[in-house]
Amino acid sequence: MGQIHDSFLHIHNPNILLSKVYYGFCDQQSYVLLKLALKFGLHGRHVGLNGHVVVEIFYDNEFHLYDPNLEVIPKNKNGKVLSISELIQDDFLLNKYYDSNTIKLLKNIEDHNYISTPAGSWFVWKANVLYKFEVLMEYFKFIFPILLIIIGVYLKKAMFTNKRDA
Repeated sequence: MGQIHDSFLHIHNPNILLSKVYYGFCDQQSYVLLKLALKFGLHGRHVGLNGHVVVEIFYDNEFHLYDPNLEVIPKNKNGKVLSISELIQDDFLLNKYYDSNTIKLLKNIEDHNYISTPAGSWFVWKANVLYKFEVLMEYFKFIFPILLIIIGVYLKKAMFTNKRDA
């Protein structure tokens, strides 16, 4: 399907991603973590940083940043997981966890795009549609061969009937 449109090169179904792929893009990895949080009753949101996607999970009455792609869980000296807004206020911790390019993305607050509703929403709107399409195609991969067999049997009967009538 990637030949039809670039969006189809991206896997959106977290079950397929976990079972068949050993690496994912930052938004895919963040989405898997977001889905896991939702399964455990935690609310979360995707945060687009204009070039990188992370997830913030809400617990203890505040958001906490998790970056599965870069394997970063920023913590302060007390061990508390920080939110993006807390992290960008502490240059020492920011430099401890991220390189200069990612720091620029984090500090450019105007470019941040928080996606939190509906719960479990993917970073871009079309990904939610493509996820549903992937789920549908998982069923269709079993239905399609059966349809081909039925059509083949029908065509064979039609050809046999036409030969008898001729």
